[in-house]
Amino acid sequence: MAEEAPPSPAITPLQQMLASGTGAVLTSLFVTPLDVVKIRLQAQRTPFSKGKCFLYCNGLMDHLYVCQNGNGCTAWYRAPTRFSGTLDAFIKITRHEGIRSLWSGLPPTL
Repeated sequence: MAEEAPPSPAITPLQQMLASGTGAVLTSLFVTPLDVVKIRLQAQRTPFSKGKCFLYCNGLMDHLYVCQNGNGCTAWYRAPTRFSGTLDAFIKITRHEGIRSLWSGLPPTL
């Protein structure tokens, strides 16, 4: 007759809350830079083919600016660097804006 293993102790509700909270924070820390890069890559596309407006993304939210006459509406705005891919975006964002900008949307996420 084989011996049975002793029953494992049950996880308390406090341990469950700590485990899920820690998991959520770690996930947010790792995913936020990827989300910032994804949004910046998507923002490179021209939202309308005639160029009557443009999309500006600061890493936290997108802003769609509409030009009334199609001229002079972007004079205040310095176009961001063009990215050729994900790794290129990581490098250029870090170089031009600093490493902290990759986590620019973290506070609302948390």
